[in-house]
Amino acid sequence: MNKAQLAKQLHQALKNQGMTSRLAVQSVTEIIRIMRGAVIQGQSISMRGFGTIQYTTMQAKEGRNFHTGLPVHIPKRHRIRFVPSIQLTQIINERFAEE
Repeated sequence: MNKAQLAKQLHQALKNQGMTSRLAVQSVTEIIRIMRGAVIQGQSISMRGFGTIQYTTMQAKEGRNFHTGLPVHIPKRHRIRFVPSIQLTQIINERFAEE
């Protein structure tokens, strides 16, 4: 699902309450802007029943080149990590266990 599809579904869910397509797009855009700002500041975003988005730091370490076997320095890096909630994980496991 992309941003436009999310906005369309938001519009469909709330059109009986006066949500316009334009307002749905603006709402999704603003939510993403707020979430992005929080992660950039190092904050975690927790959404009950969905999961947590976290900023993490990977410390520098020594690795090994698979082809030559020589040691290689892997620099410190930053990443964003999504950890699904227990409820979401259970739902997905139940859904795909049938296949």
